[in-house]
Amino acid sequence: MIFEYRALILAVIEIAIMLFVLSRGVSFKKLIASIIFFLAMYQIGEAILLLTDYDMTGLKIAYFATTLLPGLGLILVEKLSKEERFGKYVLTFGAVLSVLFVLLPEPVYFHEKISCILKITSAGNTGFFYNTWAVYYLGTLALSIIYIIWLIWKANTANERYNLWLMLLAYLAFFPSSIILVYILKLDFAFTASVMCSLAVITTFIVGFISVRKMK
Repeated sequence: MIFEYRALILAVIEIAIMLFVLSRGVSFKKLIASIIFFLAMYQIGEAILLLTDYDMTGLKIAYFATTLLPGLGLILVEKLSKEERFGKYVLTFGAVLSVLFVLLPEPVYFHEKISCILKITSAGNTGFFYNTWAVYYLGTLALSIIYIIWLIWKANTANERYNLWLMLLAYLAFFPSSIILVYILKLDFAFTASVMCSLAVITTFIVGFISVRKMK
């Protein structure tokens, strides 16, 4: 079924946008390309799980990639606003968690899939690690949105404010919209990560646009 290839299709779309940014981007193209690359890596990880006999290596790849994204996104926000404060610290902490996702034997566990989305939770003995990751990931996204709103309010130029509005839209495209969608569809909260990273394909178009537009 086509649903089985959802993650692979999204990965191809995101890689195409990444290559476009690298060839045509004029602003922060390496940073934005890296964000899109790790979004694609998450989809590739899910694709490995879906298109094999549920090879858990796919989850390690997916969570290694997605854990780096909050820090990279915050760094982009700070570069657009010329306010470099927290991004590098968030990225450093995220990098530590990313490595742990690779090193721990079974940091997360796949339960089931509905069509093309996955239900994933902690794997029993790694509950503390998984909960720490969840607080870091969701907390960083929520605080980043609040931070962007504050930066929009204090922006010095119309161009800076416009770019920050685009970043706010890029965040809202997958968070908390993914949680709202899971609630509307009456799915278990454990499906949220898969839904979130599917919706994030919208984010790739937005940040790609930021890269190719000329800053005034």
